[in-house]
Amino acid sequence: MTTAIHRHVEECRGGREGAGLRVVARMSSGWAVMGESQLLPGYCLLLPDPVVGSLNDLDMAARGRYLDDMARLGDAVSAAVSPRRINYEILGNLEPALHAHVLPRFEREPEAYRTKAVWLYPPEVWNAPEHRFDAGNAAHARVREAIRAGLGVDGGDAVCRDAGACGLFQRAVSFAARAHAGHLRKDGRTPYIAHPFRVAMLVRDAFGCRDEAVLAAAVLHDTIEDTRTDYDDVCSAFGVEVASMVAALTKDNRLPDTEREDAYDAGLAAGDWRARLIKAADVCDNLADLPDNPLGSRGEHMKKLRRALALVSPLKGTHPEAARACAAIEARLSGG
Repeated sequence: MTTAIHRHVEECRGGREGAGLRVVARMSSGWAVMGESQLLPGYCLLLPDPVVGSLNDLDMAARGRYLDDMARLGDAVSAAVSPRRINYEILGNLEPALHAHVLPRFEREPEAYRTKAVWLYPPEVWNAPEHRFDAGNAAHARVREAIRAGLGVDGGDAVCRDAGACGLFQRAVSFAARAHAGHLRKDGRTPYIAHPFRVAMLVRDAFGCRDEAVLAAAVLHDTIEDTRTDYDDVCSAFGVEVASMVAALTKDNRLPDTEREDAYDAGLAAGDWRARLIKAADVCDNLADLPDNPLGSRGEHMKKLRRALALVSPLKGTHPEAARACAAIEARLSGG
C-alpha cells in the first residue's frame, strides 16, 4: 500500500517539490522535514526511510535509532524556537505508515488549546494559507536553518553530520578494512578494501542514495562471502537491517555452480530492493578493474551487467536511485 508518507520519502530522496523542499536533514533512520503547517513555528516530522507500517515493524536496533532521532530532532527544535515544551506523537490513523510529529508548544497559544492536543485546533486555523510552510518565507527559512544547525547540518547540505548518524558507515568502513586486511584485487597490487569502498561511493554519489544502512551494507557486502566474517558477526555489530542486505549479496557456495547464480538472483529479487542497488554498484565497479585484470573476461562481465539491469529495472518507476543505477549500467553496456 502506497501512502502519502511513501510519496513524501520519495520526494525527499529526489529533492523534488513537496516534501523535498521541506527537508531539514537526512538522519540515520529517515528524514526530518518541516511540517506543512507552521502555526506552531518549528513543527517537524520524522519520516522513516525505508517506510514501514509502524514502529513495531522495525527490529530493536532500528527502533532505537528512530526514537533517538526523534528525540534529537526535538532537541534541535527546542533550541531553535524555545518552546514551553515539546510534544511527540506517533499516530498513523489517517496515514497508516510510521511517522512521528515533533510539536513545539508555546505559552502564547490560546488558552482553549494550549494544554490540549494540537489536532483540536480548527482545520481552518491549522491549515490557513498564512501558516503554510514556504521555503521563500524568511521567518520559516530562519527556523529551518536553526533546526538544521542544531542537528549538525552545514549550509545547503541536507545530510546530518552528527556523529551518531554518520557513525554506522564509519564503523562499517573500519570493520570491512579489518576483515579484508591483506586481501588484494585480481591485479595483485590493489588492496581489496578499495572495491567495497568504491561500491559505497557509487551508491551514494552516482545513484544518489544516502541511506546510512545501505552505505554500511555496501562497504560490507563481500565480508560474509570472502572473509571469516559470518552473518552473526555483521548482525551483532550493525543490526538485522544491514546484516540482511549483506546476506542477500552473499552467494551460497554450497550449491552447484549451475544453480548458484540463479538462486542468488532469485534471492536478490525477492528481498530488500536496496540490496539490488548495491549489486548494481558492485558490477559497475568490477568493470572498472577489467583493463588491469588479465583474468577478467569483458564478455562475461557484460552478462553480469545485463543480469544486474534485469534486477534493478523493475524499480525504476518507484525509486529514483534505481533509475540512476539503470542509467549507469546502460551506459557501461553501450560502451562495451
